[in-house]
Amino acid sequence: AEEIRKCSEITGLPVIIGEFHAGALDVGLPSNGLRGMKNQTERGKFYSWYVEHGASIPELVGTHYFQWNDQPVLGRFDGENCNIGLIDVCGKPYEDMMKYVKLTHRRLYDICSNLTLPTKNPLRL
Repeated sequence: AEEIRKCSEITGLPVIIGEFHAGALDVGLPSNGLRGMKNQTERGKFYSWYVEHGASIPELVGTHYFQWNDQPVLGRFDGENCNIGLIDVCGKPYEDMMKYVKLTHRRLYDICSNLTLPTKNPLRL
C-alpha cells in the first residue's frame, strides 16, 4: 500500500495494477505462474485478499487479473503453460476459485467506501 501511495504522490496520478495472477499445480498443468498456491481454493483466497486490499487504497484505481483462461499444456507462443486462468482450456470455470471472485466483487463498493474492511490475509502472504 505504501509503495502505491508513493508512486501516486510522485506522479500526481492514480495507479493501476496491470497484471497479477496466482496458479496451482492441482489441475495437471506444469506451472503455477508468478504466485504458487496449494489448490484452487487457495487461489480464490489469494484473489480476494489481493483485490480487496487494492480496493482499500484510494490511490489505486484498479487491478487487472491475468488471465481469463488457462494456458495450453503444450504452451502458448512463448512456452508458458500455467494454471492462471479463471476457466480451464475447455471453458469450464474453476468453481472453488470463482466462489471467492464472486464474493469479492459483491464486497468491493463497501470496501472502497470504508464500510467494510478487506479480507484478512488467510494465507499469511
